Amino acid sequence: MKKAVDIYYDAALDTYDRDEYGSFKSALRLTKFLQKMDGKIKIRVVKLNAKSLPYLVVIAKPIKL
Repeated sequence: MKKAVDIYYDAALDTYDRDEYGSFKSALRLTKFLQKMDGKIKIRVVKLNAKSLPYLVVIAKPIKL
């Protein structure tokens, strides 16, 4: 759960631009801001999943056929 909150918080801070969206509170209501955040969150989740998977070679080594 903490990892998800960290990803959301980082994406929000990375996406927010006062000149483009006004206050942070109003940015959270804008579709444009939320769409940009959604894209960044998806990219970060994919990267996280790719890093957490072990290599197939490591898993297959102990298997004797």
